[in-house]
Amino acid sequence: MSILLDDLLGIYPFKKVMIKIDVEAFEANVFRGGEQFFSKVQVDYLLMEFKYHRGRNSGQFVVDFLYRHNMVPVLKAGIERKPSSLQGTNAWPEDVLWVRKELWSKISLR
Repeated sequence: MSILLDDLLGIYPFKKVMIKIDVEAFEANVFRGGEQFFSKVQVDYLLMEFKYHRGRNSGQFVVDFLYRHNMVPVLKAGIERKPSSLQGTNAWPEDVLWVRKELWSKISLR
């Protein structure tokens, strides 16, 4: 049995969250069922596996979805601009931390 992120809105009054997703290549499906959730809940941090999405259409969907919801990836070199093509994600690490854009200045990459 599964539940959509959007369905959680009727169960618990989330205001602010940190999310860790580990669904073995089905992250895009999670986001497809989370449009309302990401619009109504302040998601400050999101940790997800990206290795299955590098250079794939699902990766482009994930990147577009998270950028649309004001999330940016934190990579070794700092904040990453939105890749201009799918190949731009090929060098991304297996796990990617996304942060709400407004919180970027509070992150230290030492």
